[in-house]
Amino acid sequence: MIAWSVGLALAGVWGGLLLGYLTNLPVTFFISAIEVIFYLIVYVYHLKHN
Repeated sequence: MIAWSVGLALAGVWGGLLLGYLTNLPVTFFISAIEVIFYLIVYVYHLKHN
């Protein structure tokens, strides 16, 4: 679980940095949006498999 959380956090940060560089919008917006998307995906997966 720790490896998954670190991997998703790194993916969110690097993805946010890349999108911020490409679009000239705030990096923090993209990082938080990516992490919320990851959270919602895992949440919906958990709801369907319980």
